[in-house]
Formats: sequence, C-alpha cells, structure tokens
Amino acid sequence: MAWTNPLTWVAGQTVTDAQLNTHIRDNMNVLRGSEFANATQVGNIGTGEDDLHTHTVSAGLLAVDGQMLRWDFNVFLANNANNKELKVHFGATSLSISNAVDANRFIIGTVFLVRINATSQRLDCHAARLNVGIGKDALASETLSGAIVFKFTGTATATNDIQMQWSVMEFIG
Repeated sequence: MAWTNPLTWVAGQTVTDAQLNTHIRDNMNVLRGSEFANATQVGNIGTGEDDLHTHTVSAGLLAVDGQMLRWDFNVFLANNANNKELKVHFGATSLSISNAVDANRFIIGTVFLVRINATSQRLDCHAARLNVGIGKDALASETLSGAIVFKFTGTATATNDIQMQWSVMEFIG
C-alpha cells in the first residue's frame, strides 16, 4: 500500500466511505510503524527445530516494489558446547543466521525483507555476536497476494540453548 496525497476537504462537501478509507485509513496504515513487537522470551525445547517468534504478514502488505519489512531481534545462546542454529523463514525460504558452537553470547541484528516484484523478494540479515559480523542473504519467491508466515526458529540440543529475547518488525514503505 502506498501513500496517497490527502484530499483538501471543503466546507459542505459530502465525504464517502471510499474517500475516508483511501485518504485516512490507508495513509495511517502506511505510517503505522511497528507491524509486530514481541518481548516474550522464548527458548528452544530439546532437540529439533522450534518456532521462537512468528508473525503472519498480511496479504498485500508489500504491494509496491521496494517496500520492505525490517525485523530487529535479540537472541541469547546458552553457555555450553552444544551446536545451535538460528534461522529466519519467510514462507518456504529459510536463511541460517548462525550455525555454530557459540556459547554465552547475544546475537543482535536485523532482517530485511525487500519486495523486488509481486513474486520475488530479497531476504537480508545483518547481525553481530561478540563483535563478529554476520551477513547473509537469500532470494524468496512468495506470492504476496496471500498471507505468509515470517518466523525465527532455533535448532539445538538442550532446552533453552537458544533464547529469543525480543523482536520488533517495522513496515517501511
């Protein structure tokens, strides 16, 4: 959804619901800022891949090429020698952010999802763990006319090897 220059209202004008929706509701949606915020600490449970934070992106949210979602996150990796993998998924596309035997560290970063066109998106992750930069990217090919699940997952050995501390998603458009 793109910004529409608001009408200049004049005294005595009859305003329709379509005008109000276009010039007020839709423009407020463009300006709304945070799409999703979650401060609930969630850890993985035992072995296998577990959802940490999940958000369903509304159908049609990324309606214009170049629009994007920015998802900031903070994850803590437990103080042990277990393998730990943090991933971000957008529909069928996944991106491994960290896959290592990291211990007693925070990973703080941002994932960008950028619309290239109606069926092509770019997923970029920029993060840091103890002054070590992480840069990853992938191409996704989701059809944006339907709702799509966007989520972080953790795969580890023991419960709470990976603990999502918080995440905040913002629409930029």
